[in-house]
Amino acid sequence: MLKTLKIFLITIIFFHILDGFVGNYLYKKFIRGKVISFENPIINNVHYDHTLKKNFRGQTKWGNQVHNLCTNNYGFKINCKKKNKKIE
Repeated sequence: MLKTLKIFLITIIFFHILDGFVGNYLYKKFIRGKVISFENPIINNVHYDHTLKKNFRGQTKWGNQVHNLCTNNYGFKINCKKKNKKIE
């Protein structure tokens, strides 16, 4: 009985050590590089629910989709590929 308990504990300890090293390697190699951090472009507004940050350029997430979001100096969405034209 004591011998079986020792084998069981050694197996559990070995498994946890191996899981820690292998899991950490796999996380660094395959997962961490694909995680994107997003800046929240939404600002609370007292007159209505929310608005967008002015002159924002970055990636944002809507549901499961990731897309680029660009806003002008008024906080309206604009096409990220077009240059801003000055209105005189």
